[in-house]
Amino acid sequence: MMKRQAWYMVLAVLVLALGVTVPWVSAEQPPAEARQAQRAGLFLVGRVVSVQGDALTVETPDGTWTVTTDGDTVLRMGPEVEDLSDIQPGKGVMVRGRVIDDATLHATTIARPPNPGADAGITIERLQQARRLQRSWRGEITSVSSDEIVVALGEESRSLPLGAETKYRVPDIEEPSWSDLEIGQLVVVVPGAEGEPVRAVAVVTDRQMQRINAQQRQLRRVRQVVANQGIRGTVVSIGGSTITIDTPRGQRVVNTDQDTRFRLGRDQEAEFGDIQMGDELLVMGQPDPTCPLEAKGVVLLPERPDTTP
Repeated sequence: MMKRQAWYMVLAVLVLALGVTVPWVSAEQPPAEARQAQRAGLFLVGRVVSVQGDALTVETPDGTWTVTTDGDTVLRMGPEVEDLSDIQPGKGVMVRGRVIDDATLHATTIARPPNPGADAGITIERLQQARRLQRSWRGEITSVSSDEIVVALGEESRSLPLGAETKYRVPDIEEPSWSDLEIGQLVVVVPGAEGEPVRAVAVVTDRQMQRINAQQRQLRRVRQVVANQGIRGTVVSIGGSTITIDTPRGQRVVNTDQDTRFRLGRDQEAEFGDIQMGDELLVMGQPDPTCPLEAKGVVLLPERPDTTP
C-alpha cells in the first residue's frame, strides 16, 4: 500500500507541476549569467504575519519567509504606507529581492500584489516541484513498446526502459498502460535509479510542457542566485567558533555563532561539533575577500566515492 501511495505521489507531482532545500553551489566570482540572475532576483507573494524592526515575516501558500530590509528597500504599498511599521499583519505583499539564507530574502522592493487575493509568484512548493522534475526527460515520443520508450528533444533522443512498476498518466484514461502512449505525444518521463525502469510517464499538452520548462529555468536562476552568496572548501583549521577552509582562491576564515545553521548533506541537521579536519563544506553568507565570512548556513558535504582504479 505504501509503495502504491508513493507512486501516486510521483504522478501527483507531475500533475501539480503542470500548473532549499535548494542545493548550495559555490561561485565566488559568478559568471555573467549568474550576475544577471542575481539582479533579476526572486519574487514572493504572500501575507504579512508580523513586522519586527526592519524585517517582515511573510506567509506564502507553501511556507513562511523572513524578509529583511534596509534603507535602499523601496516600498510601493500605496500612499498610506510610508515605512515598514505602517504595514499591518494580514496585508498582501509582493516582495522582490535576493536569497541570503534558507527561506530568507533581502528585499529590494516591497509592493502590493496585482491581485491580493490570488496565489502568485515563485513559492517554495513550486521550486520543490521543479526540483523533483529536474532529472526528468521531457520531449516527444518517437517509439514505444512494452519495455522501452524513446523520447526526442530537438535533435537529441533518449531510450528509457519501461517495467511492471512504471506508472502512466494519460488524459481521459483511468488506468493507462504503455499501450495507451502514442508516437508524437509530448511526455514527461521520471527516471528510476540507475539501471532501473522509469518511475512514471505523463502525457502533457504543449502549454503544460512550456510551464514545466519555465519552472526549470526559474529553478536554475534561483540556484544561481543562491550560489552567489556562498563558498566551498576543505577544512584546514578549527578553533573556537571559527573555521578556516581552503578554497580554489585561497584560504578563507568562516565565523559562526548561535544563529548559524548546520546540515549534513541536504536533509540531516548537524552542529558545529560535527565538523572535522578535512571535511568539505559549503558555506552560506556574504562573501567579502577582505574579511571573515559570517556564516548563515554550513553544509557538511558527504564524502565522494573513490574512483581511482
